[in-house]
Amino acid sequence: MATQELSRWPVSALGVRTTGGDAIQSARYGGFVAVGKDGDEPVYTDAPFTDTNEVITGFYQVECDEATARKIAALVPSGNVVEWRKVMQFGS
Repeated sequence: MATQELSRWPVSALGVRTTGGDAIQSARYGGFVAVGKDGDEPVYTDAPFTDTNEVITGFYQVECDEATARKIAALVPSGNVVEWRKVMQFGS
């Protein structure tokens, strides 16, 4: 659904290919995991987290250069801050 929403914006004029994206449920439906140290078991913590001051509501995945990614991030109608990141590539 989020991919369809992104296509409404003028991103096609920027030469961008949308490759994925979606809305994410609230923190109530998630949690954290802390990786176990020195062979210890991982520690899982269920949400919600009352001390959380940042909220991730969804994401868009696009193929473009960094300058274009910044332009697209500025187009997201969040009413707040939008973060952009490069995708980590694994293997070939």
